Amino acid sequence: MIRFWALRLVIVLSALTCLALCLDQKRGASPASPISAIELRKLGFVPITPQDEKTLNRTLLSTNNPKVIFAADTKTRLNFISQRTLVISYTRTSEGHLSLGMPQYLYAIFIDTADKKVRHLERWPMQVRRNRDGLDSEGRIFPLGGGNFVVLADNRLRLYSSSFELLHEIVLQNDGNDLWAAQVPPGGKDLFLRHDHLGTIEYLWLSSDALATIREEHVPIQTASEVRGPAIVNRNVVYVPQSADRLDAIFPSDASSVKCEVKACWHSTDIIPLSEDRMALAGGSGLAVYSQTGLCFWSLEVSGSRAPAAVAKASLDGMRFAVEMSGSGANFAGTKLGDNATFLVFDLDKPEPLLIAKRPLTPDYTFALDPHGSQLAVLTGTTLSLYAFYGPQVEIHDK
Repeated sequence: MIRFWALRLVIVLSALTCLALCLDQKRGASPASPISAIELRKLGFVPITPQDEKTLNRTLLSTNNPKVIFAADTKTRLNFISQRTLVISYTRTSEGHLSLGMPQYLYAIFIDTADKKVRHLERWPMQVRRNRDGLDSEGRIFPLGGGNFVVLADNRLRLYSSSFELLHEIVLQNDGNDLWAAQVPPGGKDLFLRHDHLGTIEYLWLSSDALATIREEHVPIQTASEVRGPAIVNRNVVYVPQSADRLDAIFPSDASSVKCEVKACWHSTDIIPLSEDRMALAGGSGLAVYSQTGLCFWSLEVSGSRAPAAVAKASLDGMRFAVEMSGSGANFAGTKLGDNATFLVFDLDKPEPLLIAKRPLTPDYTFALDPHGSQLAVLTGTTLSLYAFYGPQVEIHDK
């Protein structure tokens, strides 16, 4: 009799648990609160001044040349170098102003996200950027496995250790007609380079420990016009987006191209590689996770009004990724997007968000996940907000 009642109790509790989960999914997850907020100006960050903005706007109106935006390089960038070390990087002159010409410097502030103190300050001379990210990585920092990182600036690749020691340096070919773009495939074990010289394109894979060339592929001249867009690399397969819903495989020749077949990834504005040979396609219609063979693992659609765009970024190990969306009247993953910037973090194999965070939508916002996807950092203006959602966390209070 005791066993019978115990069994009934287990059944009732299980039913109540399922009901609670269903109600939670119906209501949608509540936005999370940051465990810490850091004012970056106290750590040496130099924001763009109103005078810089006026100068840039006057130049844009007088020239109507998009290359002015590439040269000014106004965006601030975030990268986790390790679980506790976050780098904030930006482009300024030696006096801390925007510059549409030379000389420019890449500034970097490395902070400890636990104690909110500066670990290291650095700046590197850099060339004027001539194109967008994905085609030109001048003045960019790339985290690698083990806490190492690479800086591409002044036509040089510099490999640093987690203690900021310069390990290797490579001078990149540039006669004024070269564009170098870098990315780190999921896992952080190597560095991928796209080299464009007067329309001739080559791809290179370098080791993460010594920047030694592992593999080199030259794009046949007859197909070079088809791969002028940014490359997307997952393991040893190189893709080039040909439309908002199609990725053509360039190398190897027997790799399958990927075409979005579900509504959620129509109008994709961002495509990122993930671990386990998967990739995320995010846009105004929603989000989909595909395999390299073209199989859709899961998808989520935006309901109501379509979101204007989406930005996606993955953790270094490729097991988690974050998506930013906004849009008045739009709903996604059980939450109303609205006019704020909404950040959602996903596991690559689960359509339920692990975390939802909302921040004011500013022109210069940016975000990043730590190497294992256990922390989300969001920068709006000069305020850095940190969210943690994996394992036991210690809340950090501003003093």
